[in-house]
Amino acid sequence: MEDIKVNQHGVNIKIKVTVLPEEKMRHIGFTDYAKDRWYFCRVIKFPDKKRYKNFIITFGVSIVKNNPEDFRIDVLDDAYCQPYDYQAILENNPNFEPCLIVKEQVEEWMKYLQDEGVLSGHKFGEYI
Repeated sequence: MEDIKVNQHGVNIKIKVTVLPEEKMRHIGFTDYAKDRWYFCRVIKFPDKKRYKNFIITFGVSIVKNNPEDFRIDVLDDAYCQPYDYQAILENNPNFEPCLIVKEQVEEWMKYLQDEGVLSGHKFGEYI
């Protein structure tokens, strides 16, 4: 992987966040159960539930409401309670099917959040 500069949460510093009005954030799919932050989470869907029965991967974005520069983007392996670094795995094994599935859906969610105006600066395939 190329040398990427990251923020305090390990997110590519090219990615920026814009907090939109509350109604719009909720419409996009963010919640604020923790009142100080916005949270967006989606489960990655695997096509063959039997083959991938042990894969429970989620994509999440957490943004501190009063400090949008304090945000994180996480891809988590919920079955093992740890980050799922699909990008590093693909660096070593570019045809590893589970990671390709995760990459495709993460990129779709990144595009969605960019199209809605919450995220900016991400280019398809770049380190998140």
